[in-house]
Amino acid sequence: AGFLASTLYRGIGLIHIPTTLMAQNDAAIGLKQGINGAQGKNMIGSYYEPMRIVVDPTVLVTLDDRWLRDGLAECIKHALGQDKKFFDYLLNYQGDIKDIDFLEYIVTKNIQLKIDLMEQDFKEENKALVLQYGHEIGHAVEYLSGYRFGHGEAISIGMRVSAELAKIIGVANQEVIKAHIDLLEKYQLPINIPEDIKADDIVNVLKYNKKFRGGEAELALMDKVGSLWNASGVYTIPCRQELIKKAVIKSYDK
Repeated sequence: AGFLASTLYRGIGLIHIPTTLMAQNDAAIGLKQGINGAQGKNMIGSYYEPMRIVVDPTVLVTLDDRWLRDGLAECIKHALGQDKKFFDYLLNYQGDIKDIDFLEYIVTKNIQLKIDLMEQDFKEENKALVLQYGHEIGHAVEYLSGYRFGHGEAISIGMRVSAELAKIIGVANQEVIKAHIDLLEKYQLPINIPEDIKADDIVNVLKYNKKFRGGEAELALMDKVGSLWNASGVYTIPCRQELIKKAVIKSYDK
């Protein structure tokens, strides 16, 4: 709808009224309006600002639990890459995921975290690369699964692979991997790549990612919970294909 609004008559008024946790947390909050293409996720799109975004967490209690967990993956992404206190809150929460106070808190918190990044780094060139964490591999898994995985489910796997990769290249330790697995499993999100999706295919699909440059994928990786690795303000790491494949292979099993 956002992409069509940006093209019809060269742009008409756009109001988002998101009714899933994924949309309230992430998809409706931003300027990117995209659709999938034959070669992968979000291949066609535009930057187009909505006039208004209307978020009502009470509608979320009607969702199947699967889609609440799917949307929670984006909350977990922000917690892992941006906010250790949010990570601790999610890890220690013992209530029902359909509790309205819980839903209102995580949606509000996630929107605040995302807007803070957008205000600091509108073009997602440094700090706002948190928004892409786990998405490089996750988009490949989502596409290669034939979209049987929800977006958040695929990003969950992508974050686990990213943690494995960070350890392989020496910017994170085993505790970072454990933090990913502990939190993702708590909310019953997948952490293993299914065997019918081949490692070579995942690596090949990465070539269609917008941050594939000079024959290498550039990934945002964590060095510790709540923090993306960076060196002098550079927040992506060029990663050789054989190292990415090694991290992928490690992610077929727990």
